[in-house]
Amino acid sequence: MTKFIFLFAFSILSTAAFSQLKEATQNPVPTDVKAKEKKEVFNSPAALAKSKAKKMKTSLNLTDKQEASIYNVFFKYETDTEKVQKSKLSKKEKFTKLNTLSRERQKQMQQILTKEQYHDYIMSFP
Repeated sequence: MTKFIFLFAFSILSTAAFSQLKEATQNPVPTDVKAKEKKEVFNSPAALAKSKAKKMKTSLNLTDKQEASIYNVFFKYETDTEKVQKSKLSKKEKFTKLNTLSRERQKQMQQILTKEQYHDYIMSFP
């Protein structure tokens, strides 16, 4: 009998607690936050590479020469990635190919950036 009363009381209390949680409301997201979260749509590897290079120039204080080199690295990476994604390779082959492309990109980035810039780049990985 005690078990029955305990289970009954537990079910009543848990139902009340969950109903309160269900009724809780969140404050709407401020419009300035929504604007920042809005994703840019890139219709080409060139546009994506340009955007990434531009962002890195400001965040890492790149020289014009570094920015141009990074644009080339990202353009090649994005172009090759797009080709792999559109290919009829198996998932495993795509994964392996994309992993190889990523490692190549990282090696090139290490050659272009200073140690400090590369560290900052890795910590903010685009």
